[in-house]
Amino acid sequence: MSDQLELARREAAWRRGATDPHWVAENCWMIQHPQGERLFNLRPSQAAALTRWVDGENSITLKARQIGWSTLVSFYVFWLAYWHPNTRVMLLSKGEREAQELLGKVKFGIERLPGWVLARGARVTTSNLTKVELSNGSEILSLPSGNNPARGFTGRLIVVDEFAFLENAGEAWASIEPTADIGGQLILLSTANGSGNKFEDLWVRAQSGKSVFKPMFYGWDSVTERDDAWYEQKQFDLPEWQLHQEYPSNPTEAFIRSGMMVFNAELLEELNNDAVEPEWTLNLEGPGPEFPRTFEPVQNLASSSFVHVWEPPEEDTAYVIGADVAEGLKHGDYSSAHVMAVGDETRVVAEWHGHIEADLFAYELFKLGTWYNTALVLPEVNNHGLTTVTELRKLGYKRIWRRMALNSANKKRQMEWGWKTTRVTKPLMIDELHKWLRERRSDGVPSVATCAELARFTRNSRGGMSGSPHDDRVISLALAVHALQFAYAPEYQEEVEYPYMSMAWYEQELQKWEGSFAEDDDWVIT
Repeated sequence: MSDQLELARREAAWRRGATDPHWVAENCWMIQHPQGERLFNLRPSQAAALTRWVDGENSITLKARQIGWSTLVSFYVFWLAYWHPNTRVMLLSKGEREAQELLGKVKFGIERLPGWVLARGARVTTSNLTKVELSNGSEILSLPSGNNPARGFTGRLIVVDEFAFLENAGEAWASIEPTADIGGQLILLSTANGSGNKFEDLWVRAQSGKSVFKPMFYGWDSVTERDDAWYEQKQFDLPEWQLHQEYPSNPTEAFIRSGMMVFNAELLEELNNDAVEPEWTLNLEGPGPEFPRTFEPVQNLASSSFVHVWEPPEEDTAYVIGADVAEGLKHGDYSSAHVMAVGDETRVVAEWHGHIEADLFAYELFKLGTWYNTALVLPEVNNHGLTTVTELRKLGYKRIWRRMALNSANKKRQMEWGWKTTRVTKPLMIDELHKWLRERRSDGVPSVATCAELARFTRNSRGGMSGSPHDDRVISLALAVHALQFAYAPEYQEEVEYPYMSMAWYEQELQKWEGSFAEDDDWVIT
């Protein structure tokens, strides 16, 4: 009778194991520990992550080093394959050694399962450096990512360990992404490896809700045994960039402080703390410059058909708009515009952001500029920006920023529309933006999304500056800041007597002479 009771207890335990992996981990799974073999006593952070994985969630995990995540992964793939017949799992690592070590953790746990589990469960039929096969039809593969082994793989789960350090991260992602399309589960995990790489790109998209992944962050304090004294010792032992990369307290430290930030980190933290979501959105859609000036509740901040508004226009206030123009491709860069109020306390009052063709963006700027008291518009004219400026002029918009430039072909001075970003002018505009941010930190940038792009705007080893994955909001904000000093310039005012020899005076003279003046003089208008 006692034997039958014991068998019944074991069967109940087995059935519990099929639905309660936390119980299996803490009662059946042995792990390697510096102090010897022991049962896998899940920390709160590990238990929380395991719950989300078991629920089938596609996740991307940004983590500190040495917090037990490879051990957790090895247990999860074992449990999935052992209690669920005909389950195929693939583990991808950056190299052969890492792949073998990860699979070794799986083998270690299987070999030390309690006898009653081994008697009731599947047998190991194949075990080598890259694969474990079970008698229930399940298979666990562990391979280096070098040759894209996931391409064509059909299975229930793909786990990619230390994704940020893969040599071919872009190709690896292209090969594993279809797994999610056919119902498989994807788990990406990694410490940071600076910014501007594929892992950070996927993380940013996950945070903004634009990918199949749910983001999870686990910092240095995810290990309950670590305290402030432990962290202070790490601060003493490691250079700052390495400390933030390997033992971050938050994602900003992990990605940005481990790289070369352009803007001051403490300043950005203050800006981010003060940032708020807009109170209104404004629908500017329509075939022409006319549009309904009506507010709607905030709905979809990712929508390109809405302007996000923090402050509507005030009658006696002047405004400027900085505009960064993109090609308009659905998966390419975004076009972006920032509206700023001019006065003793300059501030961002509205923002436009989305995918749109360059000529149609002119209509959006016309509407937005007209609504904000005919704001001075300063567009970037690199590449597609010239199309936007041309269309904006055809619409009859009068207040477009322009500059004097020397024509490299004919060596004549000429008036040109918009801002041309070059290796010389880009540092100037970014330095000007940085100065404004320092002086206007409390009320300058209410946009959460803009603050995020500022934090990811970094400098590379050659001195070049860019954002990851995009920096369109940074550029349009910098252009708006530059435009502030021209808001009351006479040449941009309507119905005024233009100063002698000013740009506007020359334009007026050109119109009087119907172009003949331009043919005979060094001054031409383009």
